[in-house]
Amino acid sequence: MVSKNDSGDEDKHIKYILTFTFEIDGIVEKSDIVGAIFGQTEGIFGPSFDLREMAKTGKIGRIIPVNVSTKNRKTTGTLKVTTTKEIEAAALIAALIETVNQVGPYKATFKFKQIVDAREEKIKEIERRAMEILENWRIKKLPKAEEVLESLRRKLQDKIHIKTINIGGEKLAAGPDIESSDEIILVEGRADVANLVKYGIKMYLA
Repeated sequence: MVSKNDSGDEDKHIKYILTFTFEIDGIVEKSDIVGAIFGQTEGIFGPSFDLREMAKTGKIGRIIPVNVSTKNRKTTGTLKVTTTKEIEAAALIAALIETVNQVGPYKATFKFKQIVDAREEKIKEIERRAMEILENWRIKKLPKAEEVLESLRRKLQDKIHIKTINIGGEKLAAGPDIESSDEIILVEGRADVANLVKYGIKMYLA
């Protein structure tokens, strides 16, 4: 097992992820499968390319995720091996694992399925997250219709207030041009005054 910190440091340097499918003519444990991989590939290319030693030094993942299912007394599933080595070494690791033909007392077949560049996957995840951040920013930045309408109402009220004056002892609402105009328009109340302001009529009295 590895600690969270060790695993996190290892993940930072992963270059490739190799995926395999397998079929075993019997029911086995996950640990049996991993043990068979290390045991049957040991010594083929010497200690510098021994999978068990590579796992100890972090050149391949020290934890090999294995998914299994059992049916009709057979074990099938997938496993993944991560590596910090270059693509040529990754291909050699894939070929090595395909040579495993037995798990415990049972015949087994391991088939290489795919190799994924972990750095490309990381870039895709960064791009996806960047788009998510951008979309959230746009949604929060776009003003709501109600907010815009309220802003317009406030501006209109400010405009009305500026253009309205009080005249006479009774402080009647009037347009700013009331005293200089030859004609005036009489209206019933301040609501009518507001309506006239909208159309730029400035000689009115309420």
